[in-house]
Amino acid sequence: MQRLTFVVPGPPVAWHRPQQTSRTGRIDGRGVRTYKHSDDRRYQKAVSNAAIAALRKWRSENDQPWDATGEWALGFSLYVHDLRRRDLDRLVNNIMDGLIGTVYDDDAQVCGFLPSSKRLDRKQPRCIITVHRIEGHLAE
Repeated sequence: MQRLTFVVPGPPVAWHRPQQTSRTGRIDGRGVRTYKHSDDRRYQKAVSNAAIAALRKWRSENDQPWDATGEWALGFSLYVHDLRRRDLDRLVNNIMDGLIGTVYDDDAQVCGFLPSSKRLDRKQPRCIITVHRIEGHLAE
């Protein structure tokens, strides 16, 4: 059974709406570029790097390759550094996007969530992520 738990240091970053710019000044929508917010790219890269390090350790302990196909359940323990209001779904969205291509191939493979929480820890903000493979959840 594939199960992985790892920590992403630093405060969790909430997902931002994509930024759009027009290259041509057209108003019909053609020529518009969409960009991810720089904070989103930076945090998703941190999540991906933490997942890669955890996968290397998992592979050395289990002597088998990680299979990124199938269905997955995710659990989160988010420790924020201040009492500012943040939507849990926006925090989770950034993490799920950061796991694409490392833990699973596409975030559409996520079929469930393990118990998750958001708490205050001013001294050591972090995110503890648990990834658990589900067998036969969507099988016919």
